[in-house]
Amino acid sequence: MRPKIEKVIKTIRSATVVSVCHYKESETAINDITQRYREGQRVFEISRRSMNARRIFAELVQCRPQRFPDAVLGVGIILEAKSARFFLRAGADFLVSPITQLDIKKQCDQARILWIPHCFIAKDMVYASKLRCPVIKIFPDDVSGPNTVCNQFSVAPQVRILPNMPKGGSPTLRSFEHIVLSPAYAI
Repeated sequence: MRPKIEKVIKTIRSATVVSVCHYKESETAINDITQRYREGQRVFEISRRSMNARRIFAELVQCRPQRFPDAVLGVGIILEAKSARFFLRAGADFLVSPITQLDIKKQCDQARILWIPHCFIAKDMVYASKLRCPVIKIFPDDVSGPNTVCNQFSVAPQVRILPNMPKGGSPTLRSFEHIVLSPAYAI
């Protein structure tokens, strides 16, 4: 049974870090998530970039009870309702979209699953807030700079913000400090 939206949100908060993972093979995914779980990580966003993403995610959900029982598994890069439906049926605890699209939100609302849209500008944040999205992702580091979380928080203070970390490496100590000291909900 999947956790309720508020439990997923609380788990994200207590975990502090959402691990965004990309895998090409199921065995690698299962072993990596198992190892990260043993190290204390509890929230995983599986990127849908791989051609095998559907199969990989289904196998992760299948082995979750034995290997990482209280892990929260989500899927990122959901672009349309059809993909949302598939991953919701497959057992996703949350979905992440690089766009704020109403039909994806409706799919998640029907399934009572958390949907996290990416927002790039204040207009996106206001729209997501009007759609009653409790959590959003923003692009602070790799596009707009580390102060984005603080600057954007005033636009929709009721929304929990997850900053998107830079791709291909770790944030700098300075940018990480800005994010940790900001009103970011988790990283």
